[in-house]
Amino acid sequence: MRLPFAATLAGLLLMTSAASQAGAADQGPFVLKGVYRFVSEAKGADGKPVCVERWTFGDDGIETVESGQEVVRLRFHVEGDKPPKYYLVATALETNGKPDCVGRTNPVPNGESRHFFVPMNSGTLMFCPPPASTADGTPVIGNCYGQAVPEPATP
Repeated sequence: MRLPFAATLAGLLLMTSAASQAGAADQGPFVLKGVYRFVSEAKGADGKPVCVERWTFGDDGIETVESGQEVVRLRFHVEGDKPPKYYLVATALETNGKPDCVGRTNPVPNGESRHFFVPMNSGTLMFCPPPASTADGTPVIGNCYGQAVPEPATP
């Protein structure tokens, strides 16, 4: 039996993608890697975002969040099956105990946090409340609280 060209090409692309991720921690159905700049949708009296953070996702499943003076290390993975059903799931490992972008100091929380996100074609990740559904089951997403934009790679 002869496979159509498109099916063969799709199979090769899947194998190449899987091979390129070998050796990395299993992050789940959506791979987060690199540095992102998170900007809150909420604005202060000066019109600027209330919070801007730097998120670094490592191949080893460790995320580092720089928020204000605070630096937090977390173990992370992604859960979900396809857009719009992705969740960034993280467990804090340590914090330096300094104030975050809104001036709060946070102890290392127990348990995991879950944040719903929608990947955009541009590479930006929109963080929003989990989607509601219409009567026919169509997901409705709104009131997003921020976006994480990939930072350019540095040589």
